Amino acid sequence: MNRLTGIIGGIGAGKSVVCRILEAMGYPVYDCDSRAKTIMDADTSIHDELCAKIHPQAVRDGIIDRKLISEIVFADSSRLEILNAIVHGHVLEDLRQWTALQTVARCFVETAIPKSSGLDRLLDDAWIVTADDEERIARVTVRSHLTPQQIKARIEAQSAEFSGLACPTYTLRNNPDTPLLPQINSLI
Repeated sequence: MNRLTGIIGGIGAGKSVVCRILEAMGYPVYDCDSRAKTIMDADTSIHDELCAKIHPQAVRDGIIDRKLISEIVFADSSRLEILNAIVHGHVLEDLRQWTALQTVARCFVETAIPKSSGLDRLLDDAWIVTADDEERIARVTVRSHLTPQQIKARIEAQSAEFSGLACPTYTLRNNPDTPLLPQINSLI
């Protein structure tokens, strides 16, 4: 059985950087966000649920309006819970199938929402990637169309995800003055 380690942290913390390092080291990494998008795009039953439970215009002409959905769910925590309930079961099953196909002793999975997705119950351990909020806001502002206020809302929405997990956790600091590679090597 493969050891499954979560690479977790909020928006702009640096999960993807850690995952790229792990991939360069030869480890397989499952990216929950990209897989969720692929699964959502392909499954018309998910489309129907998004329109019924999030917004009637959540999907138009077979295309998910992710901007509209993001605006709705990050402004209303009950809608975020509904979105998570629609998507997470599909992603967890896909992860189980992916993990079963891996031939190495250790695999990694990247996610910002380990608790609400139920993913933490599948993990052997989790590495929590952290960074100062100002650094996170600066990183996300450069790569997205989000305002600092929208980024702060996402940071707040994700903050409860990283305490009380159902697996052991370790912290990786990802600020400009803290090298990641020695921390990663130490945890491996």
